[in-house]
Amino acid sequence: KNESQAIGLGYTLFMKDANGRGVRVEPSREFHNGESVRLALEPNVDGYLYIFDVENEGGPQMIYPDPRLDGGDNSVEAHVPIEIPSSEETDERLRWFTFYGNGGNEHLYVVVTREPLNGVPTGDDLVALCGTQKDKCPWHPSADVWAQVQDAAKAEVKVITAKTR
Repeated sequence: KNESQAIGLGYTLFMKDANGRGVRVEPSREFHNGESVRLALEPNVDGYLYIFDVENEGGPQMIYPDPRLDGGDNSVEAHVPIEIPSSEETDERLRWFTFYGNGGNEHLYVVVTREPLNGVPTGDDLVALCGTQKDKCPWHPSADVWAQVQDAAKAEVKVITAKTR
């Protein structure tokens, strides 16, 4: 492993069209109640992927890993694209993230790390937690864990946008 290599992440946002297919959309697009999205991600390092959602300045919740998807596994491989959630999920309801309820601002924090985040349940631990304490899922990080995520988000980030035709 090259620990000095900066962590990079390519992504594309897809929205479910009227025929159930994914079409590329800009991340800045305004979404409405009932619309669904999926992310295609490709990290440049082997590591671990986490996605946190914050709605209207509320508390964060972890939407990936999800105990219903791949047993809560969140490992990723360098230069291997991954769909979140996967279009190949057996349960069609788990193939998309769907917006529900009143309008607001949603912020997704997509985090790639070389090592698992301390204090964040994944894999069998996440499956067990959500199986026995359904009110704990989606999982909400403690203030300390969320501070780790926010500190990482403050790191210098270079954004390169590729336009597609």
